[in-house]
Amino acid sequence: MHQDVKECADKGDIKGLRYIFADCLDVDPTFEKYEQDYEYCKNIPGLFEPHKELEPLKQDENSWNEAYWIKLKTDFMKNFSLVRFQHMRQAAQVVYKDKIIRIANERKRAEQAVKDRVSVVQPAGAGIGSDIDASYAVSLSREQQEQELNIKRKKLEEDNRKIEQAQKKQKETQAAIFAENGQRSRQITEGTCLKKTSGAVLAVMLLAAVICMLVTFMN
Repeated sequence: MHQDVKECADKGDIKGLRYIFADCLDVDPTFEKYEQDYEYCKNIPGLFEPHKELEPLKQDENSWNEAYWIKLKTDFMKNFSLVRFQHMRQAAQVVYKDKIIRIANERKRAEQAVKDRVSVVQPAGAGIGSDIDASYAVSLSREQQEQELNIKRKKLEEDNRKIEQAQKKQKETQAAIFAENGQRSRQITEGTCLKKTSGAVLAVMLLAAVICMLVTFMN
């Protein structure tokens, strides 16, 4: 299993595990490299939540497209339910159909390349030892694949964190602009009211002066 999954599980890092399992199907939609991780973690208290209906889970495979996948992942982070995760494993088989074929072909080529190298070193019929060496070489190849997948998964996690930080910064900037515009609006309103009040006072004073002049003239 993946070392970082084991570390998160042993430390009880639920948030870290959720990040991993939220992205694991993007990294490996076959789920073969995460099956052991899942079995190790699925019964950890607090990892999965009781299912809540958000975006309805569509059963029609024809509607399982990239847009639906994005909604599923968004809802999965809001409600990390086992029901939704199992549905996502099914949907990934359709959404990532081409990637699954590519991954399967790459694994076959890698295993075949290892077998070819072993057959050069160990001639056919060399005995039990050759079978052991071949199995060991294939095992090493799979470990290399796991390391590559782990690197890709970590990159996806980092990209997701950067997107979240950018979205947070954008929201903070928008809030600051909104607050600044509101303050300017209040200042303009207060200035307008002050001007109106000053004008009214001046008009009263002028009227009083005119009345005084009239009274003096009449006397």
